[in-house]
Amino acid sequence: MNKAILILYFMSIKLKRTRMKIKKPFHRKKPVGAFITPKDTVDSIMEHPILEEEKARIYVRSKENDIMAIQTLDRFTAGFSKTSGQCYADGLNAIIRNHNKKVRVYRQIYSEEEMRKDPTKEHASLHYFPSEKKSKFIIVCPGGAYVNCEALSEGYPLALHWNSLGYTAFVLSYRVREEAANLAPLADLAAAVTYVLDRAEELNVDTEDYAVLGFSAGGHLVGCFGLDGVGYKNFQLPKPGTIMIAYGLISTEKFPHCNKLLLGPEPDEKAVSAISIDKNITPDYPPVFFWAGKNDLLLDYRFHGDELEKAVKENKVPYEYHLFEKAQHGISLGVGTDAQGWVDMAADFWARNIRK
Repeated sequence: MNKAILILYFMSIKLKRTRMKIKKPFHRKKPVGAFITPKDTVDSIMEHPILEEEKARIYVRSKENDIMAIQTLDRFTAGFSKTSGQCYADGLNAIIRNHNKKVRVYRQIYSEEEMRKDPTKEHASLHYFPSEKKSKFIIVCPGGAYVNCEALSEGYPLALHWNSLGYTAFVLSYRVREEAANLAPLADLAAAVTYVLDRAEELNVDTEDYAVLGFSAGGHLVGCFGLDGVGYKNFQLPKPGTIMIAYGLISTEKFPHCNKLLLGPEPDEKAVSAISIDKNITPDYPPVFFWAGKNDLLLDYRFHGDELEKAVKENKVPYEYHLFEKAQHGISLGVGTDAQGWVDMAADFWARNIRK
């Protein structure tokens, strides 16, 4: 059953990006211009000199000449929502524009000494999307079942949207696959928060009431960050002003694939229970905004969104929960679905729950 769920996840990603195009068409890669357009192909975009220099996470090949990499951005985005290739292009172009303004977008979050001791930490990083003025900041954690970070869809477009609302945004690439062991993604999120707080003046951010946002597995990551046992307190960090979770994994007991990646091949029940968010909510949990979709075929809202609502309600934690009738997994901004506009609702919730 666990393998079937994981296969369904990857099939849904491939379906929405390829529209079941099986045969590889003739393809000649062409260079892109100064800025990305929806008609540029993914493999061409991956060679854009600025995006290469800033180490933008665009696509991780599973094999050479992968059919998804030769799709245009418009084709690549085809799926459950009406998100266009322009949305993805805009996120990438924001990186290019910031680079052209002499902004250092790509940031290593660990020190040279830390990376020498543990080379896997080189794979954890931030992309910086500055606001036009000093502002509060949000760290966005893309999903990807702890085997990838879907920054192209669940990172850069979100950061750009938060910029439009007046916030500074960062997109976190955390360690995945075998490098996720020993709860490494949690350490990466903590290192990212520390990095920003330690450089608040340089990054022009307000350190009070920061927010963390996560999708799917990234939702589990930010949800765990709020827990007493494994979260921000464990890293001696200030409490987030708000946690935001979009179609997030809440109960890892219902999705053991992630337990094995985070805890090892045979995790014990106590360790699994410690990262099942719904079982560890306390009255001191940060205010949380979260949403789920009834059409989510990967994470059943009854075991995730609904269970989280029960837990925060019992502990009298400030929260806002939206259950959308037609929203599916992996829809990011939710363009063209009944979830469209959720980011603005989350921003309102964040503003209402800032500590006075």
